[in-house]
Amino acid sequence: MGAAAMVSSMVVEAGYMFIVTRPLFAQLRKDSGKRSSYGEIWRFSWPLMTTQISENGIPLAINFFLGQLANPDLALAGFGIANGLMRTFYLR
Repeated sequence: MGAAAMVSSMVVEAGYMFIVTRPLFAQLRKDSGKRSSYGEIWRFSWPLMTTQISENGIPLAINFFLGQLANPDLALAGFGIANGLMRTFYLR
């Protein structure tokens, strides 16, 4: 259950990043010799920051809810292993 929640959140995160950052990336100057303004950089980087926060916050929420189950030790151990394996293969 925890691994399915994690994978579904990663799919939503990837879709969000694509939809939000693609137009912003197209607006950034390309090799014009001028530096981008802080506003342009901020508009491009805030979606990246929010997904990084959610990437670390979602496992915390999943662990909280798994801890409320009838056998929390088994659920948390299983999620910890599945999450570690998923992150190992996802980050490569």
